Amino acid sequence: MDKTQLWGSEVIEHPSGTNASIYTIHQGDAYSGIYSLLLLMILLVAFKFIRQSMVMIMRCCFRFTQAWKTQEDVSLGTSRVILFIISLLHFSILSFLFLQAYRSDLVAHLGWLMIPIVGVVFYLLYLCKWGLLALTGWLVKHTNELRFLAQSPRDYIILAAILSLPLSLLPLFSMIPNTDFLLGWCAIVLIFCFLLFTLRSFRFFLQLRFSLFFWILYLCCLEIAPLALLYRIWLIV
Repeated sequence: MDKTQLWGSEVIEHPSGTNASIYTIHQGDAYSGIYSLLLLMILLVAFKFIRQSMVMIMRCCFRFTQAWKTQEDVSLGTSRVILFIISLLHFSILSFLFLQAYRSDLVAHLGWLMIPIVGVVFYLLYLCKWGLLALTGWLVKHTNELRFLAQSPRDYIILAAILSLPLSLLPLFSMIPNTDFLLGWCAIVLIFCFLLFTLRSFRFFLQLRFSLFFWILYLCCLEIAPLALLYRIWLIV
C-alpha cells in the first residue's frame, strides 16, 4: 500500500527491532508515566517538610510504645497529614490504573475524573471511621485513647505508600511494560500493612484492658465491613 493513501502525506514508519519498544507506549503505561512524574514533583516540593518525619512514622508502625508516646507531637502530626494526603493521591491513581486494567468501561465514561472520585471515597471512609471512633470514645469516656486508634490507620497508609513508591516510579522510566506487576506488589504491601495495623489494634485493646470481644467487634464493623461494602459496590457497578 502506498504510504500517501491514508493521510495524503508521508507516514513515518514505526521503528523495528530494539527501538520499537521505545515508541510502543500503551495507554496505561502513558498514564503511569504521567502519574509518576506528578507524584515525584509533589514529593520534591514537600520533602523538606517530611524528611525527618518519615523515619519516625515508619518506626511508629513497628513500635507500639513509640507510636503511643508521639501521638501528641504537633510537628509530627503536621507531617503525618501531609504524608497522608500524598499517600491518598498515590493510591487514588493506582486505583485508577487498576480500574483501567479491569473495568475499562468505567474509565471510558469518566476518564481522569475517576482519580478524584476514588480519592474522595477513600477520604470519606477514613472520616466515617474517625467520626465513629470519636463518638464511641466520648460515650465510653476514652476520647484520647480512641483518637489514637482512629489516627493509627494513617501511619500504615503512609507506610504502604512508601513501600510501593519505588515500583510506582518505574513507569516514568519505562522499566516495566504494564501495570500488572505493580498492582500485584501493591496488593501484597497493603495486606502486609493491614496485618501490622491489626496487630497494633490488638496491642491497643490489651493496653486499655478491654475485652477481646470489643477488638473483634471493632475489626468486623470498622475494618472488614467497609472493604466488603466496596467489593459489593464493585460487583454492582
